[in-house]
Amino acid sequence: MPGEREVYASHADQYERLVRREDHQGHLLPAIAQIIRLEGLDAVEFGAGSGRLTRTLAPRVRAIHAFDASAHMLAVAARSLRALGVSNWVAAVADHRRVPLPDDSADLVLSGWSFSYLAVWGGANWKRALQDGLDEVRRILPPGGMF
Repeated sequence: MPGEREVYASHADQYERLVRREDHQGHLLPAIAQIIRLEGLDAVEFGAGSGRLTRTLAPRVRAIHAFDASAHMLAVAARSLRALGVSNWVAAVADHRRVPLPDDSADLVLSGWSFSYLAVWGGANWKRALQDGLDEVRRILPPGGMF
């Protein structure tokens, strides 16, 4: 059984089949929409992986940036976003602690469980790694932005 690093590096198609089932009842988008109105927002997803959440939001937001540490995963995300027919997205390899966006540039930042890897893979410096990731979220969110 491959570990998560191998899955993210080499098994994106299989991972995509798994995560497509996570919200098979369609509850995620209505839950997010109860918290924040998505239309017109500039959104950023940290740890976008194969793009499940990015695909869900792209038809509703003004623009979305999908960042992940794995180019392999992002290739699956890009393929599915193109198939969806939306063009308001950018997918790019980036570490949670350094995303290529200007300060105060996102209205909404989302992340699944990928933030936990800053701690899991951070070794003895896990607290600093996690803090650096949260600092990056704060940097790209203007006052009133949502994480």
